[in-house]
Amino acid sequence: MKYQPPKRIELSNTQIMKYFINSLLEKDDKNKNEPCFIELMNYGINLLRKSFVCNYDYELFILIYINSFYTENSQLVKDALDLFEIDKAFINNTVFIEDYLNEIDKIYQNQYEHLEKLGINSEIKYLIIFYTIYIYFLYKLKQDEKLLSNLYSLMNNNKYDKFILAKLYLSKFFSFFKELTIPEDIKSILENSFIYSSKTCDELINSFSLISEFTNKNFVRILLSIKNNYDKIHKIFYKEKQFITINDYYKQNEKDVNELKTIKECLDLIFTNKKKYNYEPIEIKKSTYLYFISNNYNKEFLDFIENKLFDYFLSFDGKCIMFFKSIKK
Repeated sequence: MKYQPPKRIELSNTQIMKYFINSLLEKDDKNKNEPCFIELMNYGINLLRKSFVCNYDYELFILIYINSFYTENSQLVKDALDLFEIDKAFINNTVFIEDYLNEIDKIYQNQYEHLEKLGINSEIKYLIIFYTIYIYFLYKLKQDEKLLSNLYSLMNNNKYDKFILAKLYLSKFFSFFKELTIPEDIKSILENSFIYSSKTCDELINSFSLISEFTNKNFVRILLSIKNNYDKIHKIFYKEKQFITINDYYKQNEKDVNELKTIKECLDLIFTNKKKYNYEPIEIKKSTYLYFISNNYNKEFLDFIENKLFDYFLSFDGKCIMFFKSIKK
């Protein structure tokens, strides 16, 4: 009783897990499929869940993620994937995660073997998380060349889903992917995939946001995206009785006069379907139509707009009246 106990060594959850993993694998010569190792991974998963409350430990996540993939326990891998929280993974110092780059790369390079062995290759939710983890990891380490190569691979060669890259952008990781700097050729291909890949109103709204950004708010390209995917847009919005106002996603400019034929085809489709279904999934504000007058578009085109507005919009709102009054001035 005359002596004080030695000072307690303060260890982080990550340090504790590292010691246990090394002890099992190196000193006790266990393999990663033995029950004791599976239980250790479950223990780490519970530690990480508790850290959600105060401080998300990204290194602990990476440690659990890597080691889980070398087991044959699919539920363990799913539990690990479910723990990925991109909004909480604040990393000021990337030095500590550089040690994991080779292992993360190895898992990705052998993705088909891993995903099929674990039986999660057909579950889009886990495919999205799996690919996002790798892209996010490369992004944080500023591995730009490798990240870009990965995006091209997902866009052109993915075995499971040829639209997987578009689905990554439309997932719950939307904000992260939207901030990535990507070349124009990827933007161009994604532009035509977003609406096709959408399944909900929220995904459609995200699609329009991305298309708007990728096309620099080009009026005609926005209209073409609607024309090429109108049935899909109508089906999703009609089911939830929602609509989208597309004026927020484009800006008109005088270059459009060279593409009047395309504009007429797109608007005609929108007008015709509005009359056919008595429903408007795509709202275009009257300022769009008045723009054509104020910028002196040709008489034939203005007559087309006027006739369509009167034909299809009279029972809905005052767009046609405003247009008629303005053109007669």
